[in-house]
Amino acid sequence: MQTISNAEWQVMRVVWANGQIKSSEIIALLQKQQQWSASTIKTLIGRLIDKSFLTSQKSGRAFIYSALVDQKAYQKMMVKSDLAKICQKDHAKLVLDLLAKIPMTASDHQAFQDLLNERAGTLLEVVPCNCAPGQCQCHPKEGGA
Repeated sequence: MQTISNAEWQVMRVVWANGQIKSSEIIALLQKQQQWSASTIKTLIGRLIDKSFLTSQKSGRAFIYSALVDQKAYQKMMVKSDLAKICQKDHAKLVLDLLAKIPMTASDHQAFQDLLNERAGTLLEVVPCNCAPGQCQCHPKEGGA
């Protein structure tokens, strides 16, 4: 799946939140929070159509846009992609640091607790490094001085 820019992400958030939405509504919502012109937003919409993230349907004089990509599936793909750039030995520490800083409900806390309890029987003695030599501090580059 292709990636999208931060600006395109803002457009997708509006579409995901609203289901089917007219371009004029996307523009109005985004201009409340961004200093973007209507033509900039239309360009972003066009890019998202080209990347197969959005579809458009003509309705009278207006175009109605809807997402072709599921929000939760794309968010998971983004996180997996970002984690793949980091030594997997550091993943748990990173997630712990993030969990320490995010607001959560009692229900969220219980869901994390349940997941940890479920995973208790599948724990590794040591998390293996998945990096090429020289990409992390687990093993130095080959042939180094």
